Amino acid sequence: MDYAVQLLGTAIWGNRDLVCLWVYCLLKANHKEGWVNMKGHAKPIKLKPGQFITGQHSLHKGLCGDVAEPSSRTVWRWLHA
Repeated sequence: MDYAVQLLGTAIWGNRDLVCLWVYCLLKANHKEGWVNMKGHAKPIKLKPGQFITGQHSLHKGLCGDVAEPSSRTVWRWLHA
């Protein structure tokens, strides 16, 4: 079955904010295996396809730009729901 058709049948589809978050995550995710150098880590971190590294504030900035609402905490909760 096509993933787009599957999405239409989910609770996410009924919430514009969650659809935007889902698409953002798809766009940020690695599409092939790679290594990332992280500040504060002695060794690079290996990321597999579908993975990406983010934090609460960078996720909010990437998804919402300079708009204050929804808050960075709210966006972080959506990610973990």
